[in-house]
Amino acid sequence: MNSPEQSDVFLSEMPAVKEPRFNEEIYNLISGWLSMNRYFFDVYNSDGQVLDDDGQFLESRDRARAEALRILHDIARDEMPDRDLVKLTVKVRGDGGAQMFEASLILTSGWSA
Repeated sequence: MNSPEQSDVFLSEMPAVKEPRFNEEIYNLISGWLSMNRYFFDVYNSDGQVLDDDGQFLESRDRARAEALRILHDIARDEMPDRDLVKLTVKVRGDGGAQMFEASLILTSGWSA
């Protein structure tokens, strides 16, 4: 067993444990996350449809709109080199399943002579 002198030395070398304090940054992050809505981005193209089962948490309808347009851009970039006609639609649904927004894009390419 340790002598009183040894245990006093051991305790004095341990760092003091600080009590957790309210952190405003963490609160702002959590409250911002809680105020976000989930949006689902379903993609329709000439190959069929891909329904979004997971969705994304976004802070506003404007961010959901921007995400739908980004998705259109990315898919068009990937599909256009192999095809002369690309028809794409992204439909945005909210948590309740109702469609809230739709964006479509039709790209055609072809030689004229």
